[in-house]
Amino acid sequence: MSNNPSVHQNITSIAGLAFVATGPLEHFGCFYDEYTDAYDLSDLKVFIEDRGGFLAEDVTPKTDYVICDYAPMFDKPCRRAEELGIPIVTEEQFLAMARTPAKGCESQEFYIKDNVLIQYTGKQEHVVIPDSITAIGCCAFYACDRITSVTIPNSVTSIGNSAFYNCKGLTSLPSSLSRIGYGSFSRCYSLTAVTIPDGVTEIGNSAFYGCHELTQIDIPAGVTKIGECAFGWCTALTSVTIPNSVTAIGEAAFERCEALTSVTIPGSVTTIDGHAFEQCDALTTVSIAEGVTKIGARAFMGTALSAVYVPASVRIIEENAFGESVLTVMPSLKSGKYS
Repeated sequence: MSNNPSVHQNITSIAGLAFVATGPLEHFGCFYDEYTDAYDLSDLKVFIEDRGGFLAEDVTPKTDYVICDYAPMFDKPCRRAEELGIPIVTEEQFLAMARTPAKGCESQEFYIKDNVLIQYTGKQEHVVIPDSITAIGCCAFYACDRITSVTIPNSVTSIGNSAFYNCKGLTSLPSSLSRIGYGSFSRCYSLTAVTIPDGVTEIGNSAFYGCHELTQIDIPAGVTKIGECAFGWCTALTSVTIPNSVTAIGEAAFERCEALTSVTIPGSVTTIDGHAFEQCDALTTVSIAEGVTKIGARAFMGTALSAVYVPASVRIIEENAFGESVLTVMPSLKSGKYS
């Protein structure tokens, strides 16, 4: 894979360029879909086309760049690109190219298309988004280090994948949201407390991943799913209340929340996925309500639990669910499987 800065740093716009993407791409939620036997590139396609570029399926002599985040030796598009001498760029290199304002928008603070904020190109610390905006697009504020606050109008209901990723100075969350996408606020290191707005029903995968200063989360009734890695590596998080509307806690949702001392799983939750609270070193108290049916592999591995009551509703406890904890599982489960 090419890491030569010259293959991307001199690009002034991705308009008119043809790309092929392969493999998982974190910021665009491009992960393998077992039902289609392919990677979901829909968000990446919109991102590129909004900036005047083109996303193709196959590598040809007309391809300008291949986007790939792993070694190309086993990947057909990457092998073909190398045969043709086409540059291969990482996802981060591609995003650096795309940070250049779209053609014709160089002097504008906001690039807006069909009431969607596609890209912020300003340099303000305090950003006020126009009232006409209804959605914030994927990676719109990606790595905008200067920003300390964003005022979002009530017209905005959706925030796209990685929209504020690595906005290290962001200190507050807008109150009008109904959707928080994949990685929307990941690595926003200055967030210290988060109140999820009442309209939100799902917290996307990796939504707040790696927010190391986050100490408190308020999740409203109405949220039904906490996605994979949603609060993973929020190492300062000391408390979280999971409302009775949540039905699923995703894989590694609270992994490495090393300051978390207690958690209550309400009866509305049916599945605690694998690794959900793994390596929560300070976790000493867990309350699991009647209604939970499955506790995934390594869900509570590496915690400080010494005992936990497992309700009779639990039918499956997967391998190493409680891992290396010095643990006494209260025998309420009459039929099922213990790790």
